[in-house]
Amino acid sequence: ITINEYHLDLIPFEDDLLSLELDNTFKELYLDGDYTSIYYVARALMKLQTSFGLFRRIISKGDCAKHLADMLIRMRREVAVDDLSSSLSISQSVDSLIITDRSVDLITPLCTQLTYEGFIDEVFGIKASHVESKKKKNFALNSGDKLFARLRDINFAVVGGVLNRVAKRINEDYEYSLRDNGAYCYTRIQQALEVQQSIYIYLFNSRNDQSTGSTCLSFTVIMSTKSCKWWIEAKDHNPYASIRKTLRLIVDEVEHNAPLSVRLIQCVTTTNSGSSSTGNGWKGYEEVLKMLPGMVQGQHSRVTLAFFLGGCTYAEISAIRFLAQDD
Repeated sequence: ITINEYHLDLIPFEDDLLSLELDNTFKELYLDGDYTSIYYVARALMKLQTSFGLFRRIISKGDCAKHLADMLIRMRREVAVDDLSSSLSISQSVDSLIITDRSVDLITPLCTQLTYEGFIDEVFGIKASHVESKKKKNFALNSGDKLFARLRDINFAVVGGVLNRVAKRINEDYEYSLRDNGAYCYTRIQQALEVQQSIYIYLFNSRNDQSTGSTCLSFTVIMSTKSCKWWIEAKDHNPYASIRKTLRLIVDEVEHNAPLSVRLIQCVTTTNSGSSSTGNGWKGYEEVLKMLPGMVQGQHSRVTLAFFLGGCTYAEISAIRFLAQDD
């Protein structure tokens, strides 16, 4: 009997979603100092290039992402040297690879996901595109379900309205008023105090309700992350305000937070004027990149492959899909 290792590599969950399902990558990289998962990622991406051709450019942000980009370039050279008959050429379908290090944006995974699919993941947990009920019945969550495909990327706050339209039970006479939705005449200071107090009250009530530790810990870590200035060694200022303004992380119109990781991808794929990028990489965003942790890699579109090293949320996936529709 011969036992060999099977390289499962990238698993296609959707037409636009691939995953290696390496659950412990972030822990291995940043707690254990084990870079083995980077090799697994590089091997999988090289296999992808053997099928679709070499990526025209590789762009990365973060130390481990830079390590992965360098490993990919080295593997390319090794293939060219070891196999002179190799027919690998520049891809005609996949133009760019954008590698985002999870350490660049630690805030987003700690926030509650506001999309329908993301909220399901928050409450029930999604594993391999399936959610398991208490009755041990699996429900497939993919684009094969037309209703789910329509709901998955929208904010869960409007899911009820969409379901009502599908069921034709919308009340046409229903109107919103400021009185029904609450007063919006608070000042910035009052809003900040209210948010702060609500966090403290939530944590206190969670303790009384015996909520799970991970739920309470998320809020605590978010507050600590901002106050500890994890993204830069600065004693006299906190760069988050500048990063937030430059990348428009807070969208006032909808009172939501845009994922920093997805904003970085948007910087690469669009120009400052909002049109599709022609290959300028990080040009125009050098200053804000200096405020974020990790080194920067850029090389000189058709399809852009965005890869998260260390995991990502379903809300980030939905945001990237929104960018794709916008382009």
